[in-house]
Amino acid sequence: MTPELIGIVTVGVALAGIVLVSIRELRGEIKSVRAEIKAEREERNAQSEVVRAETNKQFEAVRSEMKDMRAEITAMRGEMAELRERMARIEGIFEGFLRRDVEPAAAE
Repeated sequence: MTPELIGIVTVGVALAGIVLVSIRELRGEIKSVRAEIKAEREERNAQSEVVRAETNKQFEAVRSEMKDMRAEITAMRGEMAELRERMARIEGIFEGFLRRDVEPAAAE
C-alpha cells in the first residue's frame, strides 16, 4: 500500500466515524424531541378535556335557565288568558248595564 492510499483510507474511516457519531447524537435528539411532543400533546389533551367539561357545565346552566324561562312564559300566558277572560266578563257587564240604561230611554 502506498502512503497516499493509506491516507485516503484513514480519512474515509475518520469521516465514517464522524458521520456515525453525528447520526447517533441526532437519534438521541430526535427521541427527546418526540418525548417533548408527546408530553405537550398529552398536556393539550388534558386542557381540552378541562375546557370541554367547563363548556358543558355552562351549557347545562344555560339550558336550565332556558327551561325555567319557558316555564315562566307558560305561566304568564295562562295568567294573560285568565285576565282576558276577566276583562271580557267586565266588558259584558258594562255592555249589559249600558243597554239597560239605553233601552228605557229609547222606549219613551
